[in-house]
Amino acid sequence: MLVGEAKIRIQNKFEGGHSIDTDWNLVLQEAVEAMLIQINPPTLKRTSALYGGTNEKVSEYYAPRDLYKPIDVRDVRTDQTWRYTRPAQFEQNNIGKFTINYRNGLPFVKIVDVAKNKHSVLDAFESTTNKTGVPLHSNTYHYITGSNALSGNFSDTNTDVIGSVASIDISDFIQGVAIVVAHIPKSFDVDELKLTLKTDVDNYYVISADTSYIVDGWNLIVFDVKNKTTTGAPTLINEYVLTIKMKDGKSQQVTIDNLTLYETSQLNIEYYTNRAFLDSETGKTLVRPLRDEDEILLGTDEAGILVYEGCRVISVEAVKSEAKAREDFTTVLAEKYSQYWKDRPSQEMPMSYNHSIDIDINGYYDS
Repeated sequence: MLVGEAKIRIQNKFEGGHSIDTDWNLVLQEAVEAMLIQINPPTLKRTSALYGGTNEKVSEYYAPRDLYKPIDVRDVRTDQTWRYTRPAQFEQNNIGKFTINYRNGLPFVKIVDVAKNKHSVLDAFESTTNKTGVPLHSNTYHYITGSNALSGNFSDTNTDVIGSVASIDISDFIQGVAIVVAHIPKSFDVDELKLTLKTDVDNYYVISADTSYIVDGWNLIVFDVKNKTTTGAPTLINEYVLTIKMKDGKSQQVTIDNLTLYETSQLNIEYYTNRAFLDSETGKTLVRPLRDEDEILLGTDEAGILVYEGCRVISVEAVKSEAKAREDFTTVLAEKYSQYWKDRPSQEMPMSYNHSIDIDINGYYDS
């Protein structure tokens, strides 16, 4: 279903509904939020590889930026599984469990005693030494790892950070990824993300990252090494070029932290996202739609529930709305949810998600 169709279906539930003056995109966002408290739409389930795990005892892995409700973590080699538990309970009992911690707004998966990813740090971005290109300065307030990050003004012409490295052999990482943590205030202004790994001027790899997955704020920019293009015959890597290019006429302050190569991940996290809309122009998944042509990433039953959640949002907001109308929508919703749980017994115990540091799943994963 498209956003425009959902809007019309909600309007048709009201007499004279087509004259309702409201922010329909916000209404649909709030309707999704209300729905996700009750059910877990299978179309919003995601699986993502985990990278990180660089601590000695407790491993912290970068979590997906669209993580909304964590389910479990699985070792793809041994099939061992860890279930989500809240941070406070994790400190008391972490056997077979994982939790989510936040650092400056970026989520991390925390697990005890699990194999670490082999990794090689290309640049921790702790210092501006041995770098050229975009002028950078130390940022001691807004960082993820170490004691600071580096910030600079990137534009459509001022795009590259060039740094030297100590002859790194990347043969162990050919099937892995390179990840840089970057804070990007305006993600829609980004035109290109690219990493060049050079032996010298004639021998190098170029790896591009997908800009459709980045969001406003902190991001894990992932460069899939196996998708590299090769020029010449690169061997040891002596230099990198990190390219963050903006669209024509755009510029913004970007903060970068910790550029690292990781071997193939052995851990996957399964979770639900709250990005229920697909941008019809960029292919980017969204928390809030932008236009009528955007797609709603829900099945038929879930979309029907969303329409009535939208009606309930409108009925609460509308100045002339009567209590009876709100009661009718609530009654219909209760019937729809009851039927949904009847058809899908495993969904009958819904997970709730609290965006505080201590994620409240109401003990769902602790039994």
